[in-house]
Amino acid sequence: RGSLASATALALALAACAGTPTAFRAATPPRGLQETGLRGLRAPDDPTVHGAKTLPASLEAGRGWGVEPGGGVRAVVAGVRVVSWADGSIVAAADRLAAVPSSVIALPERMGGGFLFALGTHLWRADTWLGHARPVFTGAAPIGQVLLGLDRVYVRSQQGAIIAVDPRTGATIDLGPLPGSPNLGRLAALDGWRAVAIADLRGALVTLDAGSTWRPLALPIEPSDVVALDDALTVGGLDESRQMQWWEVRPDGQTGRLAVAPSAPSVDVEHATGALDSTARVFGPRPLAAAIEDGWPLVDGTAIVARDGALARVRLSDGALAETIADAFPLKPARCHPLPLARPRDPGAFGFVCGEPRGRTVVYRFSPTEARLVELRRFELPREVLASGNGALAVRGPCASDAADDPRSGDQAYCLMSAGGGWSEMHFRGDDVERARLVVLSDGRVALVRPPRAADLSTARLTLTDGTHSSHVPIELPPLRADVTRALRLGVWMDGFEERRPGVLGGWIDAAGSVVGVEIATDGKATVGEHIHLGGESFVSGRWGLGWTSSRRGLETTDGGMTWKAFDVPDTIASGRSVHARACGPVGCLAAGWMRVGWGAPEPTPSVDPPPHATPTAHAPPSLDLPCEPLSGKPPDPKPAPAGRGATRPAPSAPVARPWSGTFPGATWNTVAEFPPFSGRAGPAIPAGDAGIFVEASAGLERSLRSMPLARIHTWGPKSGEWDQEGRWLVSWQWPWGGWPDARSSLVTSTPWTTVDAARRALGSVPGTSPTVWTLAASDDADHALLIARHTVGTVTADLLALETDRAPVEVRRPGGDAFADVEGAARIAGRWYVATMQSAGELAASVVWAIDGGVAREIARVPRVGFEARPALHIARRTDGRALGLVVDGQPDAERGTTMRWVVGVDLDSGAVGDPEPLAPVDLSGRTVTACAGDDAGWQVDLPYPGTIRVRSAPAWSAVLQSPVARLRLSRERACVERVLGSVDGY
Repeated sequence: RGSLASATALALALAACAGTPTAFRAATPPRGLQETGLRGLRAPDDPTVHGAKTLPASLEAGRGWGVEPGGGVRAVVAGVRVVSWADGSIVAAADRLAAVPSSVIALPERMGGGFLFALGTHLWRADTWLGHARPVFTGAAPIGQVLLGLDRVYVRSQQGAIIAVDPRTGATIDLGPLPGSPNLGRLAALDGWRAVAIADLRGALVTLDAGSTWRPLALPIEPSDVVALDDALTVGGLDESRQMQWWEVRPDGQTGRLAVAPSAPSVDVEHATGALDSTARVFGPRPLAAAIEDGWPLVDGTAIVARDGALARVRLSDGALAETIADAFPLKPARCHPLPLARPRDPGAFGFVCGEPRGRTVVYRFSPTEARLVELRRFELPREVLASGNGALAVRGPCASDAADDPRSGDQAYCLMSAGGGWSEMHFRGDDVERARLVVLSDGRVALVRPPRAADLSTARLTLTDGTHSSHVPIELPPLRADVTRALRLGVWMDGFEERRPGVLGGWIDAAGSVVGVEIATDGKATVGEHIHLGGESFVSGRWGLGWTSSRRGLETTDGGMTWKAFDVPDTIASGRSVHARACGPVGCLAAGWMRVGWGAPEPTPSVDPPPHATPTAHAPPSLDLPCEPLSGKPPDPKPAPAGRGATRPAPSAPVARPWSGTFPGATWNTVAEFPPFSGRAGPAIPAGDAGIFVEASAGLERSLRSMPLARIHTWGPKSGEWDQEGRWLVSWQWPWGGWPDARSSLVTSTPWTTVDAARRALGSVPGTSPTVWTLAASDDADHALLIARHTVGTVTADLLALETDRAPVEVRRPGGDAFADVEGAARIAGRWYVATMQSAGELAASVVWAIDGGVAREIARVPRVGFEARPALHIARRTDGRALGLVVDGQPDAERGTTMRWVVGVDLDSGAVGDPEPLAPVDLSGRTVTACAGDDAGWQVDLPYPGTIRVRSAPAWSAVLQSPVARLRLSRERACVERVLGSVDGY
């Protein structure tokens, strides 16, 4: 009924409550146990085990974190650190982690040993797996990874910020011997001298000298993971066919491919128990659970359990089997439950009631002096055996071993054993005798607790009889709250009432998930305990009870529910449907997937508040206040160009074909008869009868400027028919670093499209779709630009058009004619375009640098791009001496300094040699004084968003703050200056 299990008193009826038809029969007497370690052991006078600890009944809800010396599996279950051995024994840490750790690091001896646990924003440390855990570090954001370095650990936040931490104290320290790179991926150290790191712009690197030097590993993979094994490091990644490969890095730095992936020792938390002998298997994979369900504590810290003809002593400290005795009693298979048989001269006496399925029932007493089980009674048929808590027993049914109740007789027989050990039979009549709860009192009388009839508390009464004379007294209840009254009226008065003290009976009422304990004196006066309502998660038996909630709050009682004490519990790890056993007794309780051994508060563990996060110093980006003079006035009103064909058509040049050529069906919608002006200039004239199409290209400098149109593609031709003879096009662009006088146009030339529909689709002017996105890369002068057509359907590819004033656009081709991969950046240096693209399909991750001569591109460098979750944006910089270009990448956030460094890797323009990455400047330029550039300012010239405020002023009294400013900067390790600024005021 409900969730209440009265295990001690209901004894063998528990199996039937759980849904398993169970019968019990007697057998021959057990053999003696004189030669075992049980001799002289006795139960304590008070069997309640004190000093509670909580352990998981299984590790299925946990995660393994390696193996302890000796083979014990380390695991964390709902924040509880445990070690589980193959024999079923298990121990847990005294304290519980606040949450399940996202990662656990076993520290080597060079770092002081012990373990680090990452929990949210905190790093906890324990000197041993089960040792006291204390918080040693607090980050500004949740911890994503903990990397084990040469002499320190590195904590990376989920946002990518990396911090070096002293593993002994948790104090933050400098990054130490790391390779120079804007983004560090995986890192693993074999010892204090050898390590492998995966670094952006460099690839996989190895050091053999404690980080003094790092050299690249020539591996044909895209490295993504590093694992330190006992005697080597392994690097894993995808090859060009996107298959995972693993390479071994030997202690001398040499590499070799592994045939199979490296594997750490497997940790199977679901099957952390191993093969046991036949006797040990009787007590299940967790002997401690058997001790809680069916064990009775002994004075030596063990509990004795009887099952399937075997006896065992289970250590309560770790659940190990201290001793097993096969063939200790002849009932096989049999389940036994302990019963208190306390007597004045032997208050710790106890016994077992055992039975075989569909067999006999035997009641035993454990004799510590004889170290054996002494048979007290046997019955041929299944019997319900009730303990009265004072050494007396009541067995439902006649005393004859082969007799059974006759339901037609109208009475109920009980075979009673008094506290002195004598047996007698007593019969009871009445229409409510089946509902009455029977207790054999210590003075020899029998008490019947009769629950209320028809939910009327006034009908509850107590019957006392000595077999000859009987008396009936009403049960007098004190004033109660409405909810308690309802529970007593409507709840089930459970079997298992017992004599708690001489003349005082105690028992439980279960009211659909709520429980309440009650004590009734022989004069009928009742005392009602605290009413506990925990939604069905209450487990009571005899004097012991446990309440378990999903909000990490528990309640316990050891006085029959008169008082309850609150304590903290872990999260539930087993749902109600998956729980196979619920039990409470003197050893503890099984509840919610946990084994709670003992009662009362556990030994307190010192609590330590997490250290506060060190807030980095706030950095203000530098602001600029620029006095300005206009270089040109307002652009003139554009005059429309004269219409007509005639001389406006020059001789056709070589058409730009792939991938824009082809014929597409469809109507000629989305065309214009007149082009709007662009940057103060009229658009080209469209001859009468022709249709025109135009699209705009945004700034390729920064995402913040991509809504700013810096170029326009015009094309026109006949409304119907082929365009290969009559179609024309040109590109107009605005140099972003100048005003309207710096607007330029290419030469009018033949179109690369065969029809108006093909032009519309290729240019991306089809409503609802945008297969082609156009951007413009600005040159270092107004007469040159690079137009980029980015095709976004399927794999992203790009086509490049080199633009020059009054010359036809020139398509730039790769050797072999393949399309470029997605373009990351472009710059014109010393009269030549250089473009950085992503790797093409089937290639390892890299930024590929191309030099463009006329319409031909050639690869000059390939820089690895690894070591990050999301690929950082890349910018191309020019070195002021004109001999190198630089790839500029934002690094990982520096959580300690509160800023992010920008890095540059140089590429020699003559040889294509790639240098090592170097820190260039903070992203926010903090700590720098930014001025206007002078002619002798050296460094890297790069176009970047300006992090601070830029105010421009012009006479007589006009000023404004630029929105989304982009600056052409010259940066070095020490200085920063501004060459040009681009922004908007009140729109473009």
